Amino acid sequence: MKTTRTKTLVGLALTSLALAGSSSLFAAGNTFVISTFDTDITSQPYTTNLWHTGDTPTPTAFYWTNVGNPPGAMDVQVDYIASPGQWDWQDNKTQVDPWSSNAPPATDALDLSKFDVVEFDINVNTNTSQANDAGQYGGIGLIVQTWGGWGNNPTNIDIGYHQLGNWTVLTNGGYWQHISFGVSTWPWTVGRITFSSFMQQNTNHASHEDYLIDNLQFRAFGQSPTMSYVKATRGLNIWQSGGQYDRNSVETYQDGTLYYMWSGNGAASYSFTIGDYPAQAARSNFVQRMMICPTAATGVSPDWNEPNIITMELGYGTNSYPTWMFHWKTNSPTSNGDLYTANAQISLSNNTTIGKWTLSFDSTGTGVTMSGPNGASTNFTMGVHPNIPDISGAFQETGTNHGTVYLGSYASGANSEQIDLLTVFTAFQISGAVTTISNNWLAETTLNPLNIIPVGPVSWYLVPTNNANWVNWTVPDGGFVLQTNTLAANPPGNWSTNHGLPAGTAFPKHKGVLVKPGDVPNTKNLLFRLSSPGY
Repeated sequence: MKTTRTKTLVGLALTSLALAGSSSLFAAGNTFVISTFDTDITSQPYTTNLWHTGDTPTPTAFYWTNVGNPPGAMDVQVDYIASPGQWDWQDNKTQVDPWSSNAPPATDALDLSKFDVVEFDINVNTNTSQANDAGQYGGIGLIVQTWGGWGNNPTNIDIGYHQLGNWTVLTNGGYWQHISFGVSTWPWTVGRITFSSFMQQNTNHASHEDYLIDNLQFRAFGQSPTMSYVKATRGLNIWQSGGQYDRNSVETYQDGTLYYMWSGNGAASYSFTIGDYPAQAARSNFVQRMMICPTAATGVSPDWNEPNIITMELGYGTNSYPTWMFHWKTNSPTSNGDLYTANAQISLSNNTTIGKWTLSFDSTGTGVTMSGPNGASTNFTMGVHPNIPDISGAFQETGTNHGTVYLGSYASGANSEQIDLLTVFTAFQISGAVTTISNNWLAETTLNPLNIIPVGPVSWYLVPTNNANWVNWTVPDGGFVLQTNTLAANPPGNWSTNHGLPAGTAFPKHKGVLVKPGDVPNTKNLLFRLSSPGY
């Protein structure tokens, strides 16, 4: 699709090492069409392959049909089975791959930060569909998928999924519904788009649903982004991604010989140090987690998936004070189990989040001490304290399964204020009768893959110096190019994209370039701007 671009300039300036912001964006209404389905799935702007994935239910049909808005649509038909004795959540996934089996070129990758919304049309064929006992016809969700090296993605991220949203399907007398949902909170280039059809099925009967989906596209409204120049905080910077219940973590490296469980080994301690923590009001639903799991877990959600886990959550409680809480569950795979029951918690309050937090176990495996900054401390004994039975037996090393420890952020709230919240970790240690880990992110310049690796497509950056600044700008950014000028904002010919800065980094709600000493010329005036087109 040919896109018209109009170049406009807006300014922001600082003195000394200076910043001048200039920006333009795709013209309003710019779209990236995945598929209109108007003629057939093989004749769209991009080769569109459709297939399903999942266990229950399995689509009875998914194909192109000469019915649509206008004529031509993807038809997905799903059978939901009866679930005697209980309500049962069932879903199916139908994937849309606009680039066939090949990764898109960097110049044509689906970078969601360029766009405001994803849109599609949906209708329910009521002649062939049946509602459940609650009168519902199920719903449709949209998931984006990415992996390292796809398009503009770095190679060091794992495969990841992000749910853009869910929509309850309305029959509306057989009329089409137009769905539109914000998308610019996913920082990674998309390689696959997945429709998830779901039903909270009842106990009495099976049902058949016939969904028609049409006109899938991403669109920009044309707002101009804003720029900022902020001091960078040294350490492991982790930004919170955009979905409710998203986990953004790093984990201990697994090689079959590293032992991370204290139980059965002897006294051990686990600690992390926070150098910066969000001040936003949304932090009431935002916590930092250290999770101790006795299996070689690799997924992003061990607190849900694994049967046994200790989850240490640091956040702000209802008393507005930082609170560190000991949560646990045993024998509860794919569920919360006892994690959030009031009688399965021990808490430690403090007046600050900044500093070192340590969880220690004595040589018996049952004596526990929780300590925080400024001398805050509490202790208890498993099997003696009424809230904590002796669960140590569930956290012993078994064979080559040596456990995993996670560290990162988690947001339980659904509001967008949590998106892009930044926490800076400056250290992480495991010591005692276990494999020793000592990460000092105030001294280290790289994330040591022999100790700690990212889990999923977490937005992280290790700032290696105290003397660095971020040149940030908001998204969507319409494919802007960062330019510099060592003279003045005018004449325009002095602006250059050959500034020698590192490549920009995508974060959940913004993009940024870290500017360190030696990255830029030693000059009195150094101006930055964004330009689209970049000339």
